Amino acid sequence: MTEYAIVVTEVMNGNIQIFVKTIVLSFGNWRKLDWPKKKIKQIEGSFLDKSFQKLVFLKKLKD
Repeated sequence: MTEYAIVVTEVMNGNIQIFVKTIVLSFGNWRKLDWPKKKIKQIEGSFLDKSFQKLVFLKKLKD
């Protein structure tokens, strides 16, 4: 089972809101758990979701 922390920066009215969740990639499903922001020290990968104006970062926690 591989765990990732997901950081979503959402641009709303010029303000940037940061949401941090842990997603566990297993069995083809993503299970969302709360994860402290301070745990995010480096970024494994990122992609821009233009339709929702969100920049999403993935950080691998463990395999």
